[in-house]
Amino acid sequence: MNPATAIPAPGRSHAALQWDLASLVDLEIAVTREKSLADTDLKARDRAFYQRYRAEGGAVGSRSQTLRAWVEVRRGDSAQATPTPGQEAQACVGWIKSLGSMATFLLGSMWAWGALTLHGAPVNVLTFWFLTIGIPLLLTAAGFYLLMGWRLPRGPHAPMILKRLLARLVVSGVLRSEHFLTDRIGSDREAALRAHGGELRARFADRHGLIAAILANTLHVLGLGMVLGIFAALFVFKNFSNQDYGWQSDAACVTAGRVDGFVGLIAMPWTRVLGRDAGQPSSREIERTRFLRNEGVKGIDHAASINWSSFLVFSSLFWGVLPRVLLCVAGRVAVRRRVQAEDFSQHRFDALWRRMENPDITMAPSGSVAPGDACAAAWEPDTSQGQAAGLLLLPQELASDKLRQNVVSRLAAQHGHSPHQVRALPALPGPRTALVDQLASGTAGNRLDLLILQEAFMPPVREFREFLLSCRAKLGGRCSLRVVLIGARTGDGTWAAPTAQDRAVWQERIAAIGDARISVLTLNSAAAT
Repeated sequence: MNPATAIPAPGRSHAALQWDLASLVDLEIAVTREKSLADTDLKARDRAFYQRYRAEGGAVGSRSQTLRAWVEVRRGDSAQATPTPGQEAQACVGWIKSLGSMATFLLGSMWAWGALTLHGAPVNVLTFWFLTIGIPLLLTAAGFYLLMGWRLPRGPHAPMILKRLLARLVVSGVLRSEHFLTDRIGSDREAALRAHGGELRARFADRHGLIAAILANTLHVLGLGMVLGIFAALFVFKNFSNQDYGWQSDAACVTAGRVDGFVGLIAMPWTRVLGRDAGQPSSREIERTRFLRNEGVKGIDHAASINWSSFLVFSSLFWGVLPRVLLCVAGRVAVRRRVQAEDFSQHRFDALWRRMENPDITMAPSGSVAPGDACAAAWEPDTSQGQAAGLLLLPQELASDKLRQNVVSRLAAQHGHSPHQVRALPALPGPRTALVDQLASGTAGNRLDLLILQEAFMPPVREFREFLLSCRAKLGGRCSLRVVLIGARTGDGTWAAPTAQDRAVWQERIAAIGDARISVLTLNSAAAT
């Protein structure tokens, strides 16, 4: 069958297709499996898909939307009754959440029930509140901190080590499962499984943020099951038990007045709505429900302890269940946004994108413009407006005196550029933004020739592309941006010539920006001096 005609029509419009975990897994597996297939058939199939995609109104130049539609079409090639690996992975996560929440529900209800009946009557409300409501509330607050801390202005950032720890837990579980399986199968299957497992780990190595977000949301769901179990146990115990409630403390600082203030603060959310008498013991009831150690119910007013059970039920609902529900919803929204913001500019997707976007090469009559000229113009040096003030930016890890001297001399010898100033290029986005703001205020509309040194064997990442776009937006059209490529370093201040493949990757990525004032220059190897 001709691959160009074997493409089923997508079941939904391109605008309605959204990325999810299943689609990401299916994309990575499809790209991995097709590495060994003939490029001729893949070229015909993918080029036919892209033409059809454009004819149906698909987004032009958007890798994310185009690849999402490509995944949907590839799913149509398989049997309809057979779930794809991505759908199986997403279903597995759903089952973990469902069964895990049921298990934590039982655990929470047993925990609360055991705390209520552990020492017999009466129930020490203060100890019980901190054990079954206070601890889950602290965990919920920690979840909100990790989720929203980086959004707060001048607020503390969520520790990156904790986010990476969540991702490491998943990777460790995958490795343990892999070793468990490979120890029980033959050597041939073991080698194949380890090869595929290593390939998939490499594919998802740059998606630690997404993995951490999915795992964190799973933990939020399990925590929701826990607080729901505690609430259910309290509600049942209140309605079907005659247990007495009170408070006990031998500390001199814990007085009835301070307990009354603590209870009033905790009960504020529901007493503002339902009134003072709903689920809040009065000062008199608090005084009459204090008991001492080993005294049991002696001296407790049984009628005064009734409001304590309502206080615990309302506390579990307002300080346990509702905050955890909000955290689960916020975590799910964060996962969706994180999935939609995933970057597909990695080098492993370039071959697929090239097959779809680049037409077949045909012979053109003499005098016509070659198909590659439009892209080639994006990396040709711009000398249309004469010489301008030159500034060379060196990455901080490359900013040695010898390398700076050799780069400046090579630029002058090979390309005729003599930068008037050399500055360090920060590695973090914040200092880079401050640097661009300083350059924008310093140029004041004058022409600027900005040269940025990069190592060619490291393909441009999304952060570098955003830095170039920020320079263009803030410095304006009178600034020429030139990416200067060097090869692998061979000594102190020396380097090898960039390879043809590395140059092609950089030129393609820079050309995809669509700005003719952003160009690529390469420096030949520098001998040791």
